[in-house]
Amino acid sequence: MFQVMHAAIGIVPSNVMITAFQVASRVMVVCGVLLPTPTGPASPGLPLALIAWSIAEVMRYLYYALNLLGTVPYILVWCR
Repeated sequence: MFQVMHAAIGIVPSNVMITAFQVASRVMVVCGVLLPTPTGPASPGLPLALIAWSIAEVMRYLYYALNLLGTVPYILVWCR
């Protein structure tokens, strides 16, 4: 939700529609795939997805912050 707002008001240089589709796909994976299945809530799928998404967001926002300062290390560009 905040990602879409950040893109809409220009805090991050992301496309609003692409960001909205990313957020919607994550909600769909959690609410439409992991939770309704009998073993979904007990499986490691949800925690792993949340960890992966969190790491990706930390890298993305760190890249944006360092880009504003004009000093983005190559490893962060590569990871992103």
